[in-house]
Amino acid sequence: TYMDSSPRHAAAAPPPPTDPLQPDLADAGAVRHRYAVLQAVVGRRRLDELEGLLREKLTRLLKTGQTLSAAFKVFDRDRSGRVNLGDFAAITRMLGIHVTETEAHALFGRYDGNADRHFSCDEWFDAMTRRDAPPPAPAPA
Repeated sequence: TYMDSSPRHAAAAPPPPTDPLQPDLADAGAVRHRYAVLQAVVGRRRLDELEGLLREKLTRLLKTGQTLSAAFKVFDRDRSGRVNLGDFAAITRMLGIHVTETEAHALFGRYDGNADRHFSCDEWFDAMTRRDAPPPAPAPA
């Protein structure tokens, strides 16, 4: 018997699995809501701890006299002027900060001021210089 193996008879490939941490959010309000939910799950204390560790690691990494824009360049691997969640999580872990995907996403939400799922150098600067920023975490004994 003759079997037609042309693509029109092939089964359609299943859609790729969706990442529950990165839903297809259409507007800034939905993105802000997602950040708020993740931040509530992680908790302010843990986020403050992670942000303090991040500040401490960046301070050690950068030479004296370098600016926050130099710290931003650590995250902006493709030099696009914007940092996405994947780059942020990878660099955070590279700095030796142990974060879960949920923690990385919640912390990232602190820097994405306009909820466009990226942060710019200006958003980074605003977040790093705000008055209520946590102090650097104490060094482990």
